[in-house]
Amino acid sequence: MIELNGISVTRSTNVLSDVVSGVTMTLGKEHGVGDASTVVTVASDAVGVRDKMQALVDSYNAVASLLDGQLRYDGVAKGKDTLFGDSTLRGVQLKLGSLVARARAHGTGEVSLGTMGIKLDNSGKLSIDAAKFDAAVAADRTALEHLVLGDGEDGLAKALADAADGYTKTFSSESRT
Repeated sequence: MIELNGISVTRSTNVLSDVVSGVTMTLGKEHGVGDASTVVTVASDAVGVRDKMQALVDSYNAVASLLDGQLRYDGVAKGKDTLFGDSTLRGVQLKLGSLVARARAHGTGEVSLGTMGIKLDNSGKLSIDAAKFDAAVAADRTALEHLVLGDGEDGLAKALADAADGYTKTFSSESRT
């Protein structure tokens, strides 16, 4: 059993992953009655947060590059094995661009990739200005949470996943009724 902020927590294992959201604690040894209290400090991992956002940016850019490669006319006739001129593919490109360009609610205002130091360039790719990103997250971490997660329905992550599902999932005739 441990006491956390005056609340007793009992588990059958020494690994606690459901007590503090996003934190896993491994208890090392029993704490004696007369022993001084143990203080656990949890800090944000700024580099880890940026690395995760960079992974999202890299994944987005891979898709953007693929789309651009299929849709770009470079003066050479495209073969029959390309999707050059395909309206659905162009629709995907436009949809993704609009999703990453859109601001999302944050407090009484809005937050966007741009306010977090992430730019959408003319080629449709994203890039992170690490210094601006780190400063924005340090100033207001909840802004990033609202941008990526939203209120569960309007965050960038769900919007991108929903868009991917909309273009890739198949539907049976039963689901269309």
